[in-house]
Amino acid sequence: MFTVVTGAGGALGKTLVRALAAQGHKVACVDRSEESVRELAKEVSGVVGVVVDARPESFAAMMADCEAKANERVTGAALVAGGWAGGKPLH
Repeated sequence: MFTVVTGAGGALGKTLVRALAAQGHKVACVDRSEESVRELAKEVSGVVGVVVDARPESFAAMMADCEAKANERVTGAALVAGGWAGGKPLH
């Protein structure tokens, strides 16, 4: 299975990435932080890093980018990208 996890750099996202990879999933880690994506790709086997701000208007392009980088069709998604930082909205 190939699963996309948005917000992969956050606490919940990292936990999901690790759990899915441990179950044998190939995982696309989507986050706007290049550093977070790079660290997860080093730490977890089977991870494809995608640096992008996962916004609704760019969702289709993001999914296509994940598929292109992994050369595989997405079979699942966990959309856990935040929108909050320190209790304050980002937008």
